Amino acid sequence: MLSRKKYCSIINNFSPGVETLVHKLDESGAYDFVKELHQKAKIKYDDICLEIVEILHAMDKLRAINAQLELDLEKNPDTELFSINNRNNTIVGCSDGENLSSLSNSHFDDPKLNLSAELRGEDDFHDFIAKYRKESSNEASDQSFNQVPDKSMLQLIDKLEDLHDRREVYHKLCRSCIDLKAYVFPKGDITELNSSVLDSPQKDYYQNFLLDATSVLPVIALDPKPGDQILDMCSAPGGKLSTILQIVKNEGLLNMSF
Repeated sequence: MLSRKKYCSIINNFSPGVETLVHKLDESGAYDFVKELHQKAKIKYDDICLEIVEILHAMDKLRAINAQLELDLEKNPDTELFSINNRNNTIVGCSDGENLSSLSNSHFDDPKLNLSAELRGEDDFHDFIAKYRKESSNEASDQSFNQVPDKSMLQLIDKLEDLHDRREVYHKLCRSCIDLKAYVFPKGDITELNSSVLDSPQKDYYQNFLLDATSVLPVIALDPKPGDQILDMCSAPGGKLSTILQIVKNEGLLNMSF
């Protein structure tokens, strides 16, 4: 609480000549932490997308196993029922101890077993989850066939839902306050930013203004968009409001209460 504030330099998008200031800030060792947030969020988003693909593939495998076992049981009702070992994902009852990872690609030739093909977009996701959660629950109550344990499928569905929610967060962060430029020096660097300067030669606008860097975080969380109507209930001295203006520009309606 007794340490000095960590200021950042908010670039004024209304000023026509900020390129020189941005270049100087880049050369000084400062960086745009909003841009860095977007870059890191994009990396996280891509990583989660890969995890989702892996989960969908694992769900495909479980469904393919169940489909094959049902077919075998129909052909030979007296055959030994199979189950799956939750600890090592090895099918119990297979003479060769077949592992999930060794399933042939032929298991996925049937488009009805391909979950990735069914998951079309963000709008369909929750319907997709509800459908297969219900399907797994129904199979769990079916005593006529010893399915691959539904617990395995439900665990995958739970993880998929969690990954989707996390992906949504990073997807929004990738695009949050896309027009905002906020420069700050790295952690541990006590270099102070220069005070606001007027543009030249018009000297009609300040090219930047200084603001406690933590005050930018509520603006990023709000993620205002052009056209939004925003009410600032405690606008004094107006640093956050001025920051919001850099994003909504002349296309938003802001109400201030001092």
